[in-house]
Amino acid sequence: MSGAGGGGRGSGVRRVAVLGAGPRALWAAECLADAAADITLDVFDPRPPGVGSAYAVDQPRHLRLNVTSAIVRTGLGAFDDWRRARGEGAELDPFPPRALVGAFLAHAWAAVAERLDVRHHAVAATAPRPEEGRWRVGGPDAAGELYDEVLLATGHESAWPGAWHHARPDAVPAFPVNGLTPERVPAGRPVAVRGTALTFIDAALSLTEGRGGWFTDAGYETGGAEPTIVPFSRHGRFMEPKPEPDGPLAALDLAEPRAAGAGAIASTPGSARCVAEAVRVTAQAYLRQAGGSGDVAAVLAGTDGSADPVADLRRSLAVVRGEERPHAPWAVGQAFRDLYPAIIASLSFERCPAGEWATFAALAATLERVAFGPPPVNAAKVLALVDAGVLAPPSRTEPAAEARVDAVIAPPGVVPGSLTAALVGRGIGRLASGRRGLRVGPDGGVPGWPGLAAVGRSTEDVVIGNDTLSRTLHDVVPRWAEKVSRDA
Repeated sequence: MSGAGGGGRGSGVRRVAVLGAGPRALWAAECLADAAADITLDVFDPRPPGVGSAYAVDQPRHLRLNVTSAIVRTGLGAFDDWRRARGEGAELDPFPPRALVGAFLAHAWAAVAERLDVRHHAVAATAPRPEEGRWRVGGPDAAGELYDEVLLATGHESAWPGAWHHARPDAVPAFPVNGLTPERVPAGRPVAVRGTALTFIDAALSLTEGRGGWFTDAGYETGGAEPTIVPFSRHGRFMEPKPEPDGPLAALDLAEPRAAGAGAIASTPGSARCVAEAVRVTAQAYLRQAGGSGDVAAVLAGTDGSADPVADLRRSLAVVRGEERPHAPWAVGQAFRDLYPAIIASLSFERCPAGEWATFAALAATLERVAFGPPPVNAAKVLALVDAGVLAPPSRTEPAAEARVDAVIAPPGVVPGSLTAALVGRGIGRLASGRRGLRVGPDGGVPGWPGLAAVGRSTEDVVIGNDTLSRTLHDVVPRWAEKVSRDA
């Protein structure tokens, strides 16, 4: 347990607990500190505060940020400005190591702890219990204390019923990557990896670059300790790489079709069908503007691509590098990313009728592959591993192998076995109709339970798009802090 900052913990102070100490907990603490109200804050998380599960400062450097570093901000200011002040220079890598992001977040936490009376409890909290108009929160071996306000910010769940080890006891989770040891994943042997998304890439790099291999301009040089990686997934395809922030596709003037698409969504709030149509029209406009070609409808339906997933990835990487003409997967992915703020504003907080929600849920699941894939540097590494014979093309069925790695993470929403699921099981809060997430209001408040709020992944589908470090897509955290400060 650690603490810093001013303010006391007397009877007149409003006591606040945050369960989880990742980036959203940091944001919440900064908002409370800015409000300068008479508040104390206790944060519960076994991990160091501020960084969460994804941004540990001791993780390998080959685990990169999958979004451009320009979106990352805290109360300290912009991440990229902080990097320049540390001497990185003007030419910053837009996809730096996640450990560096963690160092920035940890620095921001130290700064807010100087402004707010905050304690970090290095334990996982049990589910809060209502008691005399307040909430009792404690660790697994402690009776706990009473709090006026509790914020659930638990982030990604580490365990879930769909984990592969339930069916295959020898399956090793991809995270933490230090568990991918030669004893569990032997060198020179085939290893089946479930999943072909971003977690798969982290696992593949940890089993290659993380074991002494290295990448050159010519490709991948083996270090001798690699297994043969054989991935598989339901669709048997790689994710589409994102364009470079300063690459040739970023120079296209897409402002007019982007604004038209966002306007169409805003004009019919709550309509999933309007969202799907706006993405289609915007993508087609992008393709025309870029002088490209391709079947936008096939991408939207998830039926695009050839029988060769490696050739598809190779072409997509050439597109985002400006070496080939733009194609439909780029156009649809770019349109979905560009319209995402409008989509969030239109459909969040159950504005979309339950009968239409399935339309958007299916679209979002299909387009995740083309819209939220890896940076080009990691797509190039995947291809280099294929060319070196270390990584096999993905398939749709589980291959024969001597070891197994699970690169499929727990889904968003209220996951069985989680702290949030325990609350729902006790009748505290409920799932939103037809959705995976906990029902919350615009300030994160759980209806019918004053003093209890939730933000982030457990609220997915009610709040859309929680897996982001951006502080511009949502305003739930500032709204929550404003409400808490107002009541203090």
